[in-house]
Amino acid sequence: MFFTLVISGILFSNFTTLPSGVILNESEESNKHDFHVSIIDVNHNQEKNTIEVSLKVFIDDLEKALTEENKAPKLFLNTKKENQKGDTYIKAYLNKHFKITVDGEAATGNYLGKEYENDVCWMYVEYTNIKKPKSISIQNSMLLETYSDQANIIHFKSGTTKHSKALQSQDFIMSFNL
Repeated sequence: MFFTLVISGILFSNFTTLPSGVILNESEESNKHDFHVSIIDVNHNQEKNTIEVSLKVFIDDLEKALTEENKAPKLFLNTKKENQKGDTYIKAYLNKHFKITVDGEAATGNYLGKEYENDVCWMYVEYTNIKKPKSISIQNSMLLETYSDQANIIHFKSGTTKHSKALQSQDFIMSFNL
């Protein structure tokens, strides 16, 4: 018999009890989470004339998007069996779904790599030769094709100027003047 369990306002489903009274999660996706969000920090480094981007996403969400969209093999991100071509798939995915336009012209990012922190993946991209921009547009459609409730929260900083916005499926572009 399966039932739903609510603890501290969090909904858990597909549970059953063993004869000993121990609660067991019967879901095949027991390590999944109920919300889909990414955090992106975009920093215009005025001294180096760069835009430095740090993208934080759940590893399982990223792997699902890469597998579904790019027909990538299972990449086993953050495991001993991690596919050596993982960065190639991630770079292609970011090139398609994360874009920055400076003063009306598309900027070209350089994928620097990734690192893991518990169940999240940090990815890093740098845009060079960005001198005193007047306007910035950030397009982030990451994971929107995979999860209808996906929210991509962007924090932008240039000197003392700061902008933040949550981007979703109907509104995945952030534009502003500096």
